[in-house]
Amino acid sequence: MAETEATRNIAAANMAVKYVRSKMDIGASNKPGTGMIARMLCAGGTFNKGELREKVDQDLAKIKNPTWRDVLNLSGDWAKHYGCGNCGEQSALAFVYLRQHGIFPLDWMQVGNFKHAFVIIGRKSGSDPSDYNGWGSDSAICDPWVSRSGPGSLVTLWYLHDKLALLYREERG
Repeated sequence: MAETEATRNIAAANMAVKYVRSKMDIGASNKPGTGMIARMLCAGGTFNKGELREKVDQDLAKIKNPTWRDVLNLSGDWAKHYGCGNCGEQSALAFVYLRQHGIFPLDWMQVGNFKHAFVIIGRKSGSDPSDYNGWGSDSAICDPWVSRSGPGSLVTLWYLHDKLALLYREERG
């Protein structure tokens, strides 16, 4: 049986999730459990920015008119360096990993007015990023913060009632 584009995209999403998990030795500050203080000092929390976000902000301040691409690249780089980050940093790291492996197109997405961030692989060019019905059957979700990936059509189950929005897209490397 021939491998489909959808199968390749889901496999790539799985690889990216595993990669990000392997780099998150401190983890996310917005997940309860042991090590919470270290995660909050690194990734930030309700009452603090966190060392990772401080570094991202410092680097962004050096760029005239920073773009979402700048935010994505810096967030991914610092998340990898520190081994911590919440959904935004982890999805940025996954995006950078996929891009480095020649997987395109890639969308850095958010839902619920920045409540959560993740990556979509293979969304059809020209389709409305806020309407998964037009993404095409080859699209896949990569969400390292919750360690899951799957077909793009699952977006409505995973992010029920949340408005989808595109932060940044890359068609080719």
